[in-house]
Amino acid sequence: QELMENTKFFAQNLKDLGYKIICEPELNIVAFNHPTMETHELAEKLEDLGWKVSVAKCPVAIRVVLMNHVKKNHLEELLKDLEDIF
Repeated sequence: QELMENTKFFAQNLKDLGYKIICEPELNIVAFNHPTMETHELAEKLEDLGWKVSVAKCPVAIRVVLMNHVKKNHLEELLKDLEDIF
């Protein structure tokens, strides 16, 4: 339950920042893109900030798999960096 609550929290906050959610998450996975920046450029910017992200190939998108060790404060830190990138 906590995984899905964090997943929904992350997806909603991404939308609030202006990111595009590829599809509403039904599992603990969120795929998203910046509205104007290429996905690989966004991935590079995140990696420059210390985040290790996965780029899905079909469709091309940043993919975040929320696992048990990912807590809400981690998501808030990532969202802050995504806000700064935006």
